Parts: sequence; structure tokens; C-alpha cells
Amino acid sequence: VEDGINGYCVTSGDAQAFAHRMADLIKDPNKRSVFGTKGREMVREKFSKKRLVEDITKLYEEAALPQ
Repeated sequence: VEDGINGYCVTSGDAQAFAHRMADLIKDPNKRSVFGTKGREMVREKFSKKRLVEDITKLYEEAALPQ
């Protein structure tokens, strides 16, 4: 999650901060929509099949290099 871009980050155990952020989202349907859209875009970009194959291929290529 990118804080303020596709969601909110709060410190673990900080119930007050969590409640505040949830209240913000309850009051702002546009913000919920934007966060949802941005979150889906990030997942498609970072976790597409093409991206995963490229990353794994790169990992194998780097592992095969002489040390």
C-alpha cells in the first residue's frame, strides 16, 4: 500500500489512527473509488503474468552468472 495513493498505512496497534482513517473513507466515497482504482492498477502492474515471468527469468539469469 502506498499511503495516500491507493490506501492508508497506520502503525500496528494504533486503533485511534485506524479509526480516523476508516472514518475518512466512510465520509469520502470518491476517495474509496480512487484508492480502489489505484490499487487494482498497482496489482496489475506488479503482479501480471508477464512481469512475474520477467522477474523469475532475471533471477535465474543472475543465479547462472559466474561468482
